[in-house]
Amino acid sequence: IHLLSNQEVSIFPNPASDLIFIEGFESLDLNFQLNSSNGRITKKGKLADKLDLSDLPAGIYWLKIIDAKTADFIIEKLVIN
Repeated sequence: IHLLSNQEVSIFPNPASDLIFIEGFESLDLNFQLNSSNGRITKKGKLADKLDLSDLPAGIYWLKIIDAKTADFIIEKLVIN
């Protein structure tokens, strides 16, 4: 659980295989950026309640979630099996 703009945001499961779910941000306008371990952006866009990872190879990734209004952000390490 992370605190983003005074909202608790949960990201699960981690490790993941095909989908991750994000809860607690319903009242926020959030964007995301998913980077591979070497820094390459693999996905980005408007955040929804789930994120499809099935097209990505196994490895370590960094998920950055950004509040579009305040520019506050959190970063979560994700492991994809």
